[in-house]
Amino acid sequence: MTWRLRDKKTLHAGKRVTLEMHLLRNEETGLDHTREVVKTVDSVVVVPVMDDGRIVLIRNYRWAPGKELIELPAGAIDAREMPFNAAGRELLEETGFLAGKILPLGKFYMSPGILTEQMYAFVAYDLMQSVARPDLGEEIVPMPTPKDEVMRMIRSGEIADAKSIAALLLFDRYGTQSTEDAE
Repeated sequence: MTWRLRDKKTLHAGKRVTLEMHLLRNEETGLDHTREVVKTVDSVVVVPVMDDGRIVLIRNYRWAPGKELIELPAGAIDAREMPFNAAGRELLEETGFLAGKILPLGKFYMSPGILTEQMYAFVAYDLMQSVARPDLGEEIVPMPTPKDEVMRMIRSGEIADAKSIAALLLFDRYGTQSTEDAE
């Protein structure tokens, strides 16, 4: 089917999200349809791998679901910031680690039925301890966890965050290179 945008109204314009109502016309049938679209900035998620193979997860209180979640470090890409740079920044802010090597794992849409957000996944190796710099209001606790335990936590539902699950499964399937092999 061929859809054409006939009208667009901004219902809310906030700091990080804009909610729009789109009126679409099906060019074949002439019927109209509305879609709610949440426009938001793109983001990154990082799988930090320690020298001993443990993955640095984080415990992070999330206001929207109203509970603490186990996740990977992640966050929004700032204006004019490259995804690679955002990955290093978020890793440091949320875990206190600097990465000697950051490699792309892939990218995916968070919820393409309603969101414009695209997320870039990275794996970080050669971690060096520094000082965490969480954003105001963030209460983050790093959790270095063996990879097999991380996979068990996905299966059991202890890790219920979609971006973390997607990045961890990408890493498990495609990002298992050793630090020496990860070029």
